[in-house]
Amino acid sequence: MRFRKLKAGEHFGKTGQKQYFSSAVTSESVYEGKADLPKHYHELGFFTLVLKGNYFDRIHGREEALNPMNVIWRAEGVPHIDRIGRKGGRFFFVEIKPEQLRRLREVEFPPSRFIQETGALTWLIFRLKREAEMADQACDLIIDGLTLEMLGHLLRKSVDGKMPAWLKRVVEKLNDEFTYNISIDELASEAGVHPTTLMRTFRKFRQCSIGGYVQNLRVTAAARRLAQNDVPIAEVALDSGFADQSHLTKIFKRVTGTTPGAFRRNLG
Repeated sequence: MRFRKLKAGEHFGKTGQKQYFSSAVTSESVYEGKADLPKHYHELGFFTLVLKGNYFDRIHGREEALNPMNVIWRAEGVPHIDRIGRKGGRFFFVEIKPEQLRRLREVEFPPSRFIQETGALTWLIFRLKREAEMADQACDLIIDGLTLEMLGHLLRKSVDGKMPAWLKRVVEKLNDEFTYNISIDELASEAGVHPTTLMRTFRKFRQCSIGGYVQNLRVTAAARRLAQNDVPIAEVALDSGFADQSHLTKIFKRVTGTTPGAFRRNLG
């Protein structure tokens, strides 16, 4: 079976407004229910941010599930098969123009595929989404800078494979227990290293502090709950590890650039 080529801004599902900028093409795609997509590849390398629903990506016989606020990068020309979960979904795409990718490849070639479950990349893309919606005189320059930051995250991915085993255990613990208050001393003790070594090594591999990482985990968890319109924001705050709704609003806006209420409205 031949693979179908999707041109810039072309996607399956119901495609929303396409916008063309100097460094990228942005668009959205909505599915009302379950869908099995045909084999295909894309003309441009692209990031996908899952806004609602579930997305299953399969390549070389291996399938991975993506949930709301997860991000996947796919290089241009890579054949793959996708399917959409039974409740459908909504997805935001940022396709990178060749000139922008060329700037990155002068330094290093990015991976052909990369999935990030949580982190700063999610919020860079969400900020780009808001800039594209504003479409004012400055947005093209801002989007150019944001796409470079996003591509920078792909280069950092190659570092993760060299992460010490003890640090991987720390990251797993934080991923599992981010709603609790865990001290640096407790983490260092479990890892068998000095607290200073822990903090320095964590920042080297994750490009943020432990506190910042936990904060991102909590904000991402809150964002996923906010996509469920029937959940009160105060309840979302407590379930995601925040002291109260005011605390959530303060941190959420600092990380994402918008309030929980505005974020929910943006998701429709």
